[in-house]
Amino acid sequence: MSLGETNISLPNEFNGLEDFSWFNKSVIVQIIKNISVPIYHQKSSAHSNPILQKFDREVNLICEGKIVCNAISEVIIYDSSVLDLILNKGVGIGQLFRYLNKLPSFNLQSVGRTATTWWREYTLKITSVECKIKEYFPNGMFENGWIELESNICNNEKGESKVWSIN
Repeated sequence: MSLGETNISLPNEFNGLEDFSWFNKSVIVQIIKNISVPIYHQKSSAHSNPILQKFDREVNLICEGKIVCNAISEVIIYDSSVLDLILNKGVGIGQLFRYLNKLPSFNLQSVGRTATTWWREYTLKITSVECKIKEYFPNGMFENGWIELESNICNNEKGESKVWSIN
């Protein structure tokens, strides 16, 4: 979902489906954290407009009672009309791009793997909003029967991680 095209070759440690996060079952979004962050520096070095608001956000995506993704994000708002949508009109941060009918640029920063999870870091940007996102997925989640296994977990473990930088 981007105007740009992303073509990468993942290392052999990733199977062919792990670069997709599509599910054919319903997914519940569990908000763990969604807080407004005080702004100490009004200007972003990478953006011409002042920062109006930052949000730290963490959500779990749950399918069939299992956490299939844990996502941690920083959302930066540069436009007062977008901030109004969030604070006063009830538009969720996760629905902003669709609501605004804007296709964000997508920039994959890095991917990595720990003993139980794999993850990716990326940014989504339009003129008025920037999202820095890190998503964690359980290993093997695209193998047949994975969802039925009791031992599978998804967490944002801080253990030893292999990292592949994309840029």
